[in-house]
Amino acid sequence: MRSIHESGCVRPGEGWPRRVKPAGPAGRLSWAPRSALLDMASAAVSAVRKAKTEAKVSMRADVAVAVIAGPASFTEAVREFEADLKAAGHIGEVTYAVDDDISVTVQL
Repeated sequence: MRSIHESGCVRPGEGWPRRVKPAGPAGRLSWAPRSALLDMASAAVSAVRKAKTEAKVSMRADVAVAVIAGPASFTEAVREFEADLKAAGHIGEVTYAVDDDISVTVQL
């Protein structure tokens, strides 16, 4: 049996991947976890999926327009990952509305 440390094993010539710490502002990591943003992203994706389920269409169905409503802090955060939301939900256009409650309305 070969050791993972032997030449030609697992990743020849490269060794194991190494963690790289990209420097962000003030020396902080630019990819530092932002759990609140992740929670908001999850809520937005879940709402799009729920709307598709209620419309009885495939999760891969295209969405012409998604209207994201919620508190200003929520809609501002969603804008940070809008491109990912569009890709995950097959969404053409995203518009925003400020409201007390979080909701997503889709037009297929």
